[in-house]
Amino acid sequence: MWDYSVVWARLPSHDLLIQAQHRSLSKDALAFLTNQFRSELVTHGWPGDTQYRFFNGDQRILIWADPDEADWFLTADNEDSLARLVRSVSPVDALGEALWSHRPQGEALLAKLRQE
Repeated sequence: MWDYSVVWARLPSHDLLIQAQHRSLSKDALAFLTNQFRSELVTHGWPGDTQYRFFNGDQRILIWADPDEADWFLTADNEDSLARLVRSVSPVDALGEALWSHRPQGEALLAKLRQE
C-alpha cells in the first residue's frame, strides 16, 4: 500500500521520480539509511527479495533489494526537496553514478546536480 500511495500515486506523471538499478545494497548503505531516515515496513518477496522503505518528511525512498542488485526509487513533493534527497544518498554505495529518470524534469534535475 505504501509504495502506491506515497511513491507512485502521488506523482503526476512521475515527473519527480529518480531511479537506479545498481549493485546490491551494502550493510553500510542500510545503516546510513536507517540512521538518516525513518523506516517503514520491510517486506520480503516480489518484486525483490526484500523491499525497504524510508522517508523523511516528503522525501521517500523505495528499494527493491536482491543479492545481486538493488532498484532504487527516490521521490519528493517538489524539486528542491528531491534535490536534497538525491544529494544525501548519492554517495551511498556510489549510487549517484547510476541515477536516472525517464521524465525530462527528473533528467534536468540530475544534470543540474551533476554540474554542482
